[in-house]
Amino acid sequence: MPRDLESEREIIENLPQLSREPDSGATPASASMSFRDIISGAPSAADKGYFFEPDENQSKRDELHPYVQTLNVTNVDSCVALEAAAFPPHEAATKEKFEYRFSVCGELSLGMFTATPTKDAPANLQKDATLHTASSTLIAHVVSTKTTNDVVSDEDMDLPKNWQTERHSMSKAGHKEEGRTIALHSLAVLPAYQKIGLGSTILKSYVQRMQNAEIADRIVLLAHDELVPFYEKHGFEKKGKSKATYGGGNWVDMVYEFPIDDSE
Repeated sequence: MPRDLESEREIIENLPQLSREPDSGATPASASMSFRDIISGAPSAADKGYFFEPDENQSKRDELHPYVQTLNVTNVDSCVALEAAAFPPHEAATKEKFEYRFSVCGELSLGMFTATPTKDAPANLQKDATLHTASSTLIAHVVSTKTTNDVVSDEDMDLPKNWQTERHSMSKAGHKEEGRTIALHSLAVLPAYQKIGLGSTILKSYVQRMQNAEIADRIVLLAHDELVPFYEKHGFEKKGKSKATYGGGNWVDMVYEFPIDDSE
């Protein structure tokens, strides 16, 4: 259940391509770029030219030296801490869900990190060591699985029982590798870094990577009514009230359809 983590006034177009490593320069992608390369931060021709429009928050973003990379099981504790800080308890994903999602389809999730040295990190991050690695701090994430549904269902939000031992479970719950729909479960930004454009930045970067990877036809998510305008500005279409009851329900189905390439 993604959350809008910036103001209505935030400029959302022409957002930057973020690199796998901090301060790395963008270079044209090779024709043989793999799916893993695309989603883990390697720049592509489609990504070239993204830049921040000058605004009052640009200097705040620049100070962070943000970069993105795919998430895996080593990031579980950091994601749990971030989720707990950004969402109410009944909406935040559990540690087991992160373990499951990163184990079976970690390539569908993206983390934004700051390259700010730990000793210079803001005080609020210093208080939570679980958010730190040796050289970077997780400040935002997008976590997803794939589904065979056209919108997010409660089964998509769940995970199979005994998934650790039954990797090929016939359960209807959880990730469906054969699905052509990406179910975006969580868009979270650390509260101290909300309202400076990071929510838009990571969402824009994520959508571009998934489109470039050509492994799905759409991205779907659940949003509360007050957040619908944020996602609409990013190209998502409101599909009406969701049947999902996760976290107490009252969700709106949002869908982003990837453009169809008629050139072939």
